[in-house]
Amino acid sequence: NTCNVSGFLITRVDYEHPDSQKLVAEVQAEYVEIYGSGDEAPLSAADFAPGQGEFFVGYIDDRPIAMGGWRKFDESAAEIKRMFVVADYRRMGFASQMLNHVEEAIKTARFKKAILGTGAVQVAAIEMYLQNGYQRIEPFGYYQDPEDSRHYGKLFNQ
Repeated sequence: NTCNVSGFLITRVDYEHPDSQKLVAEVQAEYVEIYGSGDEAPLSAADFAPGQGEFFVGYIDDRPIAMGGWRKFDESAAEIKRMFVVADYRRMGFASQMLNHVEEAIKTARFKKAILGTGAVQVAAIEMYLQNGYQRIEPFGYYQDPEDSRHYGKLFNQ
């Protein structure tokens, strides 16, 4: 399943695809700059295997510039993971387009809500989630304890 908006092409790929791994390396390097370490929450390619989740890369002119995915959290919720847009393409709406694409995939998989975690310092990301209908929820998962973690959720009308 692909979607093409103004030259921005979103394609489902394996988490271990070279383009996915290139973007994962970039986001991890950014986390090291922001937080002093990479994202240490357990995550594997199996999380995005059919029936468990999906992973997407967004391209402009064959250049991977964005990614996002979801994995099953419980029977009703899917967790959004690895949302990222490379620096040169930020503030152009690509994160929202990727988020919408991931949400559609979550709805298609019949989950009732999407949940995610981010860091308080990632103000632009938080703003984007709020603009797309997300609200603060109880902390969950690997980063439920740190004071600077923020957790958000969005219910889908079935």
